[in-house]
Amino acid sequence: MDSISTDKILGSKKGAIGTLTFNYPEKHNAMSPEMAQAAAAVINDFASDPAVRVVILRAATFPNTKKTAPRRSRWPNTPSCLRAFAMR
Repeated sequence: MDSISTDKILGSKKGAIGTLTFNYPEKHNAMSPEMAQAAAAVINDFASDPAVRVVILRAATFPNTKKTAPRRSRWPNTPSCLRAFAMR
């Protein structure tokens, strides 16, 4: 498995799967210009590797997740079929 990492952007490759993880949970993974540049570098690396067929985007978990809104109220304007899928 190959990996490309900074402190706030983590990239890894395992076979045909590339994974890009936003790792800035204390700011709810808000993007900074430096994070955008690092993410672009990871995506460019995935694009240049013919073995990578799919990229998964992930976010680091937030600290104190008990303080977030209940899952049902996070997507008030989303169709119910998509909300049901997201709640799995």
